[in-house]
Amino acid sequence: MNTFNMRHPSGPDCARFAELLPQFRQGTLTRAEDVALRAHLATCDYCRAQLADYDRLDAALYTYMGRFARTAPAADDLVRIAVARVPAMPPARMNHHQSQASWEGRRDYSMYNDPDETTYEMPTIPQRGYRPPRDSHSNRTRPVLATIAALLLIGLAATLFAVFGRPSSGPAHNGAPTATTQPTATAQPTATPQPTQNTTVGVVNSGHPCSTDTSGRTSYVSIGDLKVSKVDFANAYPANKLPANLDQAKPYQLPDNLPNPPNPPVNPEPWYDLTVCNTSNTTSHVIRSLTVRIAAFSTYSGPLNTYLFCDSYYQRPNGVAGGGCGGGLAADEWLRADFAANATAGAQVTATQDGSNIGNAPPLPVSLGPGQMLFIALRMTPPTAPGTYTFAFGLNYDAVTSAPISTMQPTIFDSAAVKWTGSNCTKPALLSQIPTSDTTGKYVCAP
Repeated sequence: MNTFNMRHPSGPDCARFAELLPQFRQGTLTRAEDVALRAHLATCDYCRAQLADYDRLDAALYTYMGRFARTAPAADDLVRIAVARVPAMPPARMNHHQSQASWEGRRDYSMYNDPDETTYEMPTIPQRGYRPPRDSHSNRTRPVLATIAALLLIGLAATLFAVFGRPSSGPAHNGAPTATTQPTATAQPTATPQPTQNTTVGVVNSGHPCSTDTSGRTSYVSIGDLKVSKVDFANAYPANKLPANLDQAKPYQLPDNLPNPPNPPVNPEPWYDLTVCNTSNTTSHVIRSLTVRIAAFSTYSGPLNTYLFCDSYYQRPNGVAGGGCGGGLAADEWLRADFAANATAGAQVTATQDGSNIGNAPPLPVSLGPGQMLFIALRMTPPTAPGTYTFAFGLNYDAVTSAPISTMQPTIFDSAAVKWTGSNCTKPALLSQIPTSDTTGKYVCAP
């Protein structure tokens, strides 16, 4: 979905094209670069999402700086100018921020350099708040530079207004004052209807303009003036269900057609997301909260074997390979929905504010202005009984309660699942069963 935020995990070629994306709309690429990038964009959701970010930033800069200049500079040029104007930071200040920069690097490395990382459709949003990633990699600095650039752009806009937007306060020095021309009376323009607001709650009038995922992977539902994306996993990384009758004393060769995304998903991390867009031109709507209901439940019995693509596999001759999941999640609102441990079908909870994260908008409820959009992240705690759960989501807005949004696909939750990984295959008794002549098979083993 997102425009804000969540990033699709990248493919192995994405790093090679990363520096070409900002120049794509500027006409500065060579013909060979342009042809190669277009071919890559045709098959890579991640880079298309990155390119859409640059396009939106260029459009936003033109919108807000058009009053000062005939042509707004490109987003990438502004980033380079901003970086060039940032003074060197003393080592002590750098150490103070070192942990955040290192985290950003680890996230970006996994997104650009993991050849086996599976792509999920996620919203593309400005990366301002992140959930910690799962692994550690080398540094990249683009998110930090983007933040610095945004701050410098605010200062640049204020400077331009001071220089060009201030009216003259008197006659020129050493010159006689000129006669003041009397203005000609003009007809008064028709008053533009002002959006209605609810002053008892937070107000969102200039946050994130509404946008739509054009990849076709995101579905939307209309609820009055509101256009809401169907709820989906957000950096949840569900596992695949393996056959129940596997012999734990033998390696298991992963099939080439392992479902991606998993079907059914097993033991996902409890993160979901959605966007809410106000399509009205004149009316604001109060977004109050979300509801989550267990629409269906069936118990799960017997052994549950799983493989998560974030984990490793074993392949000769190199041994343990693959694995690693990264990515960040930024949101305007962070909510949580906690079910009772013994909850079953029919149980419903209303999400509350998640105090462990800070969003980009005031806490709910908020008055969402015309043309504005909220990106909502939801952390959910499911019941503890092993089984297959189907969750249905609803929206509380204005005076409407639990307006239906969507229902997630059935998902298996079982804390006793056995996780098969490639690193388990290094035990001599298991390793000896992997043929030395097999250099293509990917194997996983039980703990």
